[in-house]
Amino acid sequence: MPTTFAQKETMRALVATGLGKPLVLEERPIPQLKPGEVLVKMAASPINPSDLAALEEQYAVDWRFPFVPGLEGAGTVVDARAGRMGTLVMGRKVSVFAGRQGLWAEYAPVPVDQAIPVGRRIGFEQAAMSLVNPLTAIALVGIARQRGVTAVVNTAAAGALGRMIRKRA
Repeated sequence: MPTTFAQKETMRALVATGLGKPLVLEERPIPQLKPGEVLVKMAASPINPSDLAALEEQYAVDWRFPFVPGLEGAGTVVDARAGRMGTLVMGRKVSVFAGRQGLWAEYAPVPVDQAIPVGRRIGFEQAAMSLVNPLTAIALVGIARQRGVTAVVNTAAAGALGRMIRKRA
């Protein structure tokens, strides 16, 4: 399926080059899409504890140095190689989980089933934080209820995750 994105050839990306080394801003080729993927022009991507853990090789991602970090974010789908689903999200604002690379780049290839359309009233910043923390809060409260626990300890209770846990409890 031919792509419709009239792309430039390169993009800027933050790159983790090694354990304990500072991130480097690099000019890299824009990734070519594989079947089942969409290309997202990134607008926002937060820094979560899970991102910091990934940089320290303490998180379950299969990225090897050098890699582009960033596990969640939001942007606009500008190209698709994903059949009907790709067509449905083309041009749409989406919340995304990282695919074969992280999201701290101008463009990111993402499996189409990890690109969730977002309503027009939701800003990119909100959309960029609508996956990791909410799903963590849902899972944590669910596990606590399942085990009959009446309290959980969250060391960052004043943060976004803590607020989400309190609302679900």
